[in-house]
Amino acid sequence: MCRVFRHMPNLVSVDLSSLVQVNDEVIKTLAETCSKTLQGLNINGCRMVGDEAVCLLAEKCHNLRRVSYAARELQLIISSKLMDVYA
Repeated sequence: MCRVFRHMPNLVSVDLSSLVQVNDEVIKTLAETCSKTLQGLNINGCRMVGDEAVCLLAEKCHNLRRVSYAARELQLIISSKLMDVYA
């Protein structure tokens, strides 16, 4: 997948939701290759994508306006913290 994205520097929006092969390396490649054009990215359900890769996107892709990123683990952590607050 990284090889493909390296040849597509003009991508504006990408939906990679729930693709098991999407990992930090794929996101890093997108951030480096499409830094000037990428405006939207959906990586919901991509369990191999970490927070650091998402932060790199924010750092490199200045035109990025929409990111959908909801890993199940992240939702569980947030739910757990909310339970602690209201307990």
